[in-house]
Amino acid sequence: MKILHTLPYAPSGVSGRKQNTNSIQERDQPRENPPPKKSSEVRVSLSATAPILMDRGQVARLWDENEARQRVLLAQSQLLTRAGEAVSIQANLSRKTALRLLS
Repeated sequence: MKILHTLPYAPSGVSGRKQNTNSIQERDQPRENPPPKKSSEVRVSLSATAPILMDRGQVARLWDENEARQRVLLAQSQLLTRAGEAVSIQANLSRKTALRLLS
């Protein structure tokens, strides 16, 4: 005769191990995002440890500010490239002028 062990969390009258209802496959699958809230607040994760609630308007403003910063950085980069090209052209002209004066 086989004697089964009754676990403390099993209902009375039920013996043996409790079946694990979450299979490994279910646990390994990524969790889906919860449905969006009906309010105007959204959850924004700035880092893994600091999620905050922001109004949708704040999110839109931050997005716009980020895009504006990106445009400014691109414009600055283009200006620096053009300035570098101008310096290079000026150096070439100065060299040509110096060669003309020497010849």
